[in-house]
Amino acid sequence: MNHRRGDAFPTQFSNYQERWENTRPKVKIDQNRNASPLTPREINMNHHHKGDAFLCRPVLDLGLMCSPRSLLFMACVGNASPLPLIIITLALALALSIGILADTTHAQAQNVPQTPYLPGEIWIKPSPGTSLQETSLLLEITNVTMEPGIPQLGWVRMTVPVGQEKDHLTKMLAHPSIQNATLNHLAHLLEEPNDPDWLLQWNMRIIRADEAWDIITSTASSVIIAVVDTGIDIAHLDLQANIWTNPDEIPDNDLDDDGNGLIDDVHGWNFAHENNDVVDTHGHGTHVAGIAAAATDNSIGIAGVSWSGTIMPVRVLAGTYGDYAEIARGVIYAADNGAQIINLSLGSTEPSPLLYDALLYARGKGALIVAAAGNCGDSSALNDPDCDYTINPPFYPAAHTETLAVGATDGIDQWAYFSEYHDYVDLAAPGVGIYSTCLQDDYCFMQGTSMSTPHVSGVAALIWALRPELSSLEVQLIMESWADDVNSEEYPGKDPYLGWGRINAYQAVLNASRGTTITLASSHAILAVGPAQAIITATMTTEYGLAPDGTPVIFTTTLGHLSPLMSVLQDGTATTTLTAGSTSGDAEITVEAGGVRGTLNIHIEPGYLIPFPIIQKGAP
Repeated sequence: MNHRRGDAFPTQFSNYQERWENTRPKVKIDQNRNASPLTPREINMNHHHKGDAFLCRPVLDLGLMCSPRSLLFMACVGNASPLPLIIITLALALALSIGILADTTHAQAQNVPQTPYLPGEIWIKPSPGTSLQETSLLLEITNVTMEPGIPQLGWVRMTVPVGQEKDHLTKMLAHPSIQNATLNHLAHLLEEPNDPDWLLQWNMRIIRADEAWDIITSTASSVIIAVVDTGIDIAHLDLQANIWTNPDEIPDNDLDDDGNGLIDDVHGWNFAHENNDVVDTHGHGTHVAGIAAAATDNSIGIAGVSWSGTIMPVRVLAGTYGDYAEIARGVIYAADNGAQIINLSLGSTEPSPLLYDALLYARGKGALIVAAAGNCGDSSALNDPDCDYTINPPFYPAAHTETLAVGATDGIDQWAYFSEYHDYVDLAAPGVGIYSTCLQDDYCFMQGTSMSTPHVSGVAALIWALRPELSSLEVQLIMESWADDVNSEEYPGKDPYLGWGRINAYQAVLNASRGTTITLASSHAILAVGPAQAIITATMTTEYGLAPDGTPVIFTTTLGHLSPLMSVLQDGTATTTLTAGSTSGDAEITVEAGGVRGTLNIHIEPGYLIPFPIIQKGAP
């Protein structure tokens, strides 16, 4: 593991404890989770009796509030006899130095819409070449209206009587002139609020962002990160310098200067209210933006992972919820306006062909889509409508293959208990007790996979600033290849909890910058058509020697069949087998790993099987 654990947190425990004793108030939490200062008598109490408030003593300059669910992490005094002071101190020092491990709470039922989709409409995708008028005539349905919806994707919005959405959906899916149809599902935020009283950005140190900045900083402003969310506080002192400005739009002239159908979208667009007001009134998008790209080295507030990445505000959520159509339009807007990275710290348990088409569209434009894996990974999901009352349901858009799905870790590099675990999880990043920008020039703590996702977006921006010629897949492979496999003892290699591992900004940027090469070798130069086979070996090296074990490798061929198509490096190498098909010609074998590509040609002809190897080197 490359993480230098000792660098992540303060080690002068006694100094912090002394400062705590002299300056910080003690607190108590009652059964309704309300906090109030301890009286002098309560401060001197040595025992906790059943029915009393929970008592906590934070150390390391951390302000904490206890809840029954978080006693283990906060080392609160419980019902049993008191622990020896030394044990309590050590437990606090360990648990609290990792971040604010506060209680994760889910959305309350009274704030949840009555249906998990937008009532009174469905979305349909007519067969190619069918106009809106033709579609209306073909369907021959009364009490409905249709409007263009999202022309770039060929989807049409159909308004239907409230309560009849599923009936109309069934009819549309069965209609021969309709290619696809879907309800307009609602998505929601993935943050979990936390107590805003810890000024140390442990998350930056654990991903080694500060070391990555020694390699690349200011040129990251050339990379655009679209935060598709609740909007952004664009006047925040720690964000305003990095807010995107549309170069083709003249401010405040009430004209659509760039011809995209949106008037004065100078700093993005608000699809939730169909105007150019992208200002965040919730706080979630502002917090996400600060993690990815708060202005750094400006003597204000915090540092963002990308140092100076440009933030494009795209508002698609009105408060806590928004619908898939708005999110899809936001994704398209971001891609059309040059966003290389699209951050989606939101989602729902429902899949959507409409949203999937938008993801395909953005990937086709070269964007990397980074999505939160979801917060329904523990038993509290059984009481949470946002989780469909289910533990670990598939979460979208992260579950779609077009996204890079991000799970959450805590301050000791362990899987965060709320983070969802699925085969589609690609990477993990800190998501517990994350300190970032909040509304009105303030800062606060939040937690959730929503907070993990912008860490990865920020690292992607650093890589792209260094290597602008890379594709989105190559940037993703670099981050996956050089992640820290922090749970390798239990789950070596890719696993459902952390994917390829916790993001390591320094290793990703370092290895994107240095001479990494792949050498391809084959056991045969020429193969006969039919069942003849050749063993293909890929060897990956850096300037310091063989690339690390566990680095993912992807093989492709233009002729014949390869097995396996995906592997991982072991002792710097990975192998696959090419089986010749019935077609003769040149088979171009391509391997990609860590953002580096290598190629090798093998000729397939009738009757040939020449047993000598050929070697060809690949280049970054």
